Formats: sequence, C-alpha cells, structure tokens
Amino acid sequence: MGTELTYDQRQYKLMTESLDLYLARKISLGTLIARLEGLVDVLEEPDPNWRRAFLRKMGVLEDVYAAMLDRQAEQLDVEGERLVAEATTALSELIQPMLEHHISVK
Repeated sequence: MGTELTYDQRQYKLMTESLDLYLARKISLGTLIARLEGLVDVLEEPDPNWRRAFLRKMGVLEDVYAAMLDRQAEQLDVEGERLVAEATTALSELIQPMLEHHISVK
C-alpha cells in the first residue's frame, strides 16, 4: 500500500483536522460547521447510515450555533458547551473508523 490517500480519505482527514482546530479554539463553531458540511457533501462514496449519523450530530452543532446567534451571544453558554463537546466527540468517533476503513481497504 502506498502513502497516497484516496479522495474520500482526504476529506475524512480534513474533517478530523477541522475538529482539532475547533477544539484548539483556532476556528469558530460557525467555521467548523461550514467546513464539515462542505466536506461531507463532497464525499464520493459515503455509507448512507454513516452519513445519516454524521448529519444528526451536525444538527446538534447547528442548533447550538443558531441558539447562540439568536441570543446574540459571542460565546456558548454552559449547556451549549456541553452539547458541542458531546457532538464533536461523537463526530470524531464516526470519522475515525471510516478513515481507518478506507486506509485498510485501499
């Protein structure tokens, strides 16, 4: 197996990098959402069940972000932080096996 990544592998890797940047407070929640939405939309061969689960967790991020904007807040409240932490963990857990699967079979 060579070191070259497939197209979908690169998208999964970029998803992981985006989550890492958000957790390091280097990008905003809005930027994270935009990046993840763009990346999931361009996957060539996503598993339909995986995609549904991913979009459910993305929905949590979107809801929390919308509530924050609605309150005209500049940062998340305690409940928002908790929900985002759970969703980002779940998204990471969804992405990692897909990245590993694509690496092992390609």
